[in-house]
Amino acid sequence: MGHGIAEVCAIHGYEVVLIDVSDEILRNALEKIRWSLEGLAARGLVKEPIDAILSRIKPTTSYEEARDVDLVIERSSRMRRSRRKCSRGWMG
Repeated sequence: MGHGIAEVCAIHGYEVVLIDVSDEILRNALEKIRWSLEGLAARGLVKEPIDAILSRIKPTTSYEEARDVDLVIERSSRMRRSRRKCSRGWMG
């Protein structure tokens, strides 16, 4: 779900910092985003080249990469431990 939020934001021109717990999860998320964008492009539903949209998404495992962002959209699983870790990452 988080990758879908990142995709929609990037399509609409926003710079996105996509944070997750591992590089493997981030790679999978970017593959899903590319697949989705290719489908949208095939139907004429995106106006920019796919690579231009993807260039606005910065994948990382570090909360530090998002220190200076204007808006945070947090998507966390229902697991309480995961939510606590996310909150600690944002609050320092």
